[in-house]
Amino acid sequence: MSRLLYAGLYRLKKNKVYWSSFAVILAYGTFIYVSQYHNMRKYDFEFTLETIFFQFAMLMGVVTAVVVSMNVGTEYGDGTIRNKLVLGLSRTQIYLSNFLIQAIGAVGITVCAYLLGCAMGILMFGMPKLSAGMMFQIGIVTILLCVAYVSIFNMITMNISSKANAAVFCILLAFGMMFFAAYLINCLSQPEYIEQMVMKNGQMVTETVKNTHYLTGMKRELYQNLSELLPSGQAMHVAGMTIAHPVRMMVYSLVVTVVTTICGIGLFLKKDIK
Repeated sequence: MSRLLYAGLYRLKKNKVYWSSFAVILAYGTFIYVSQYHNMRKYDFEFTLETIFFQFAMLMGVVTAVVVSMNVGTEYGDGTIRNKLVLGLSRTQIYLSNFLIQAIGAVGITVCAYLLGCAMGILMFGMPKLSAGMMFQIGIVTILLCVAYVSIFNMITMNISSKANAAVFCILLAFGMMFFAAYLINCLSQPEYIEQMVMKNGQMVTETVKNTHYLTGMKRELYQNLSELLPSGQAMHVAGMTIAHPVRMMVYSLVVTVVTTICGIGLFLKKDIK
């Protein structure tokens, strides 16, 4: 297992797709910091570091989809997985080593995005207003949601022999999860009361009324839990600083990771590898 990890990490270090994705996240982070600093200076807006620090999380779904599908798909295309089986390595070892390698790569990107935020963000916007403990919790939430993304895409890619098909499926799933999470959070963000114009005594007046789209009861709890269960929903909560239950989100990420890993291994054990 250790040799598999060492060889996989060495290949990851040489992988152009990984470093391109790495560059995309850092470029995006740099753009956000520079543009928001420009707006702050030019229009006298006020920004705090925590509102920008975790914005990169929005892209991590697509980034991990590309990196995992291309890296693991290349192993299928080059016959590396078949050769590992011929050498007597177990399918569970092969699956877990690929998951750990891609997870380490995703965590590496995340940590470097944090370092960029500390270097540029603190210089431009000062120290965050949130407590160090809360910033740490959100940082762990972001790392775990990235690992959950990796686990989902690794499950898919390890069970699809075609690199092209795996890449298309993973990328479409990443966007699908993103759109679904956006729908859930949009529903949750509806205000309880809204103002509307009504006619009274021949005059138009503003009246505060109950918003019919406001979620209540079990439906609201369901939408909230779904948004916190999905890695894409967690990413949106993190980027928008609307985190209500950070510990629950960590637990959900661990559950998603464990469940998809177990399911992925089960499917991979039965897969016919030519």
